[in-house]
Amino acid sequence: MLYPDDLDEPPVPIPKDGEAPEVRVEFKVCFDDICSIDTLQGTVTAKLWIGLAWLDPRLCGKTEFPKNSWAPSIVMKNCVGSDFVYECHTPKITDSEIGQCYRLFYGNGNFMCAMDLHEYPFDDQNLNFVIRSESLHVMSSKLKSNPIRFERYGSMAKAVYPKDPNPRVLYFDDDFDYKQAIPEWSFQSLILYNNNKEENFTGGVDDAQLMTIKVKVQREYMYHINKMVSVLSMLSLLTLSAIKMDPISEYPDRMSYLVTVFLAIVAFDFVVSSSTPSISYLTVLDKLTTASYALTFLVGVETLLVALVAEALGAAEEDADDLRDSVKRWDRTAMLVLVGSISMYYVVLIGSHVKYKLNTSDLPREELDDTVEPQFLNHRVHASNPKNCV
Repeated sequence: MLYPDDLDEPPVPIPKDGEAPEVRVEFKVCFDDICSIDTLQGTVTAKLWIGLAWLDPRLCGKTEFPKNSWAPSIVMKNCVGSDFVYECHTPKITDSEIGQCYRLFYGNGNFMCAMDLHEYPFDDQNLNFVIRSESLHVMSSKLKSNPIRFERYGSMAKAVYPKDPNPRVLYFDDDFDYKQAIPEWSFQSLILYNNNKEENFTGGVDDAQLMTIKVKVQREYMYHINKMVSVLSMLSLLTLSAIKMDPISEYPDRMSYLVTVFLAIVAFDFVVSSSTPSISYLTVLDKLTTASYALTFLVGVETLLVALVAEALGAAEEDADDLRDSVKRWDRTAMLVLVGSISMYYVVLIGSHVKYKLNTSDLPREELDDTVEPQFLNHRVHASNPKNCV
């Protein structure tokens, strides 16, 4: 099998007519730390190592990686900020008999992660870290298409780290205490997603390879129930105090009280909004806040209607005691119905989001780790046929 003599070119067999050259590059990821998840900015601060393994039969018998030899490179596509640290380490040969090569990349900083806040503060989030292969134009290759094909780390694991008793594809570093790192969130899964295979992603003119690291987290909602939902509920229930105010003789005081409660909810909403981004849809917390607004407003409208009806019926006259009592009974009934309806809405909305998330916590490390498939644990590739790494 013939390979290009120029070490600057990727180690792909010289293709026959109509064939596209390919070089298998196995991909592994280790999270050194996930420092913070910023819902307001939609960013995640993380430190991660990315390892790439590939075979270069032209380097068989060599122990040092030649400076002029080709090596794959990647771009951390959704990293943001001028202070982002990106380090590309020098490749090394880990098994000279077969030309096994390995290279590490390090990223430290903010990653932009789109967040779906429809269910906030009872939401799950998929934190996506998108890794793209280097552009064909950057490589300055003579090839007409990008030869790199990303695959899960596995078949080359024993040639990269022969003494590793538990080779893993995607995992948290053993020194990273993920259970204490971000108290507001619990980690639920780690998934390595190959966009080219799963979505038939073509990669554009560069035929780029795209891998997405998906970290699923769940928000610990009890803090928000204690600090936000419970306070909002108490403010809403304060509306019920207006039931003790006579809708006829104490109409101005009752309306003044309702306006005060309404403004208290506005102030609370202003404080809560400062911790969430401006979005075009309603979150669960927005729906609860809107229900509180609606309750205070509807009680105010009900108070006005009762006052107008009482005035039209002459209930304010001195000899209309029975009529006033009747108006008060209807007023209290209407208020209880309004408060009861909104309270039921609260219970149903919160209960429907909480019932599937009771007593959730971080998964144990052995369940989060994505390990190398068992068939590769005693597997060693051969330089004469690198395609047997399938």
